[in-house]
Amino acid sequence: MNSLESQLCHPIEILLVEDDLADIKLTKRALKNAHLVNNVHVARDGVESLSFLRNEGEFVDAPRPDLVLLDLNMPRMDGRELLQEVKADERLRAFPIIVMSTSESIDDVEKSYMRHANSYITKPLDSNQFTQAIACVTDYWFSVVKLPPKVASCSAGQESQVDLAYGIPTRHPIVLSETAGMGDVGANDGDEHEREDGPAR
Repeated sequence: MNSLESQLCHPIEILLVEDDLADIKLTKRALKNAHLVNNVHVARDGVESLSFLRNEGEFVDAPRPDLVLLDLNMPRMDGRELLQEVKADERLRAFPIIVMSTSESIDDVEKSYMRHANSYITKPLDSNQFTQAIACVTDYWFSVVKLPPKVASCSAGQESQVDLAYGIPTRHPIVLSETAGMGDVGANDGDEHEREDGPAR
């Protein structure tokens, strides 16, 4: 168990905001190879991801993510609009957001940082390089960086969790499992919040 897992006492929750199925599967595979106990939740556009972050509609019981991986080019609300919405909302702005895009546009890079993205990474086209990039991201954010605490108590393999950064209690205890998370998700390339019939990029 790495430092963040120990700090949070539950699997790392990652929100992947991505509409391309191939990139979703590649990212999940890369996170699995990073050997983290994590749960990956997929939102296919900015509108869906805002509902997830705000616990609205079908996402009323969604966990608060420890990290958001954000693509820029999506339907309905793209990553640029989402980034601006999240960072303007005092309830959401503390979420660490990593922009991961194929765009190498200086304008996209500059505007992402102006909208307070925490990092901007150009997606490598080579799958091995992509896996290495994900490994670097997870190593930095989950081993080096200090994130806002959100665990109030842990006992008997469960936790009653309160987000101390926002003062919002979660709705369900989390059952700890060293084998839960990405290993299970990666096996079928599915997720309870992912719609496989979503729009292609």
